[in-house]
Amino acid sequence: MRGPTAEGPPKLPLRTEACSCRSVDLPSGCHREDFTLRSYDLDWSGRVSLRAIGGFLQEAARVHAELVGAGITKLEEQNLSWALHRMKIDIVEEPGLKETVSVLTWASDSDRLYAYRDFELCGQTGHVYVRATSGWVLFDIFERKARKLLEAFSGIQIPDRPRALTFSRKKPPELEKADLQRPFRVRMGDIDANGHTNNGRYMEWMVESIPSEIWGTHRLKSLEIVYREECLYDDELVVETQRMPGQDVFLHRTLRVRNGAELARGESRWVPAHKESLGDLLRRSSTPPPFLPST
Repeated sequence: MRGPTAEGPPKLPLRTEACSCRSVDLPSGCHREDFTLRSYDLDWSGRVSLRAIGGFLQEAARVHAELVGAGITKLEEQNLSWALHRMKIDIVEEPGLKETVSVLTWASDSDRLYAYRDFELCGQTGHVYVRATSGWVLFDIFERKARKLLEAFSGIQIPDRPRALTFSRKKPPELEKADLQRPFRVRMGDIDANGHTNNGRYMEWMVESIPSEIWGTHRLKSLEIVYREECLYDDELVVETQRMPGQDVFLHRTLRVRNGAELARGESRWVPAHKESLGDLLRRSSTPPPFLPST
């Protein structure tokens, strides 16, 4: 199967119609997981949090991989696991509290090293809230190195259906000069079952690094991230952010402080929020979080 090339990903059609995940008969090769939004799935603004979205997608991927024989249970027998290499999320609209949503996921492509998986998160009427695509690698749990995709997984069905999203370029553009820097330290609660920082934390750190004046007045429209190195418990990190001139677009770079290694690179896009929330009022009545000036 074809994967992204130096010229960018293959030009495949994108889905524009309503999500089919509410159909009684799921499309062949697809899997559906249902979730109900709870209060802890909302962020400070009252909107569904990026952590919740990422958790829904990751859980649907985990369950589907187990069902087709490519899950952690089988991989652990060979000292292997899946690691997320790249992800792109496009938020069309946010679902509300207590709403039941469904994640439709399917294997969408593969090449020598990467397995690609797409997602649609939709409401009970089939309305699409979120579209996403992702690229995964197999890695050796003990040697901490990527491995080629196993031949046993080459027969996994890839449905004949349009892609939910495609990656816009080989990788997000490189940040030229940081406008802002924000420090973080990896906590025990950030570590996942693979023994390194959960991929969702990198996304949260990037979103948290935008200027405070964007908070409350805008909402996240899309985020694309490439993971380059893992980080471990108690690592000190800094997220550098650059705003593109005249746009609500931000480039991000996550660095390990002790050696300057680039751990992740991303691009976030923001749009004006449609309504004011309690979190917006609290933001304006409190002191904005401190930012370290870039040097």
